[in-house]
Amino acid sequence: MLKIDRLQLRLPAEYQDQAHLIARWVAEELGGVPVAAGGTRERLAVPPINAVPGTGGRHIARQIAAAVADQLSAGRQGLPLGLEARSKATDS
Repeated sequence: MLKIDRLQLRLPAEYQDQAHLIARWVAEELGGVPVAAGGTRERLAVPPINAVPGTGGRHIARQIAAAVADQLSAGRQGLPLGLEARSKATDS
């Protein structure tokens, strides 16, 4: 079971009104991520997620969750005391 004590998202202004929903969707997406038993990490920071302006909040949440899952499976950084996920819009 994956436990996250704190989730901090830095979202572009376009997504600020959806921040609570995006955080919930990230948690839902991560609910199905397999984790190694007994692992505890102090912090996990994912690189910025590139999003085309107008991308839906649910899609952004999936991207963030996928980035977290990638780092967990690679064993590079950790959880559960802090998670920092960042999202930024691109100008494309």
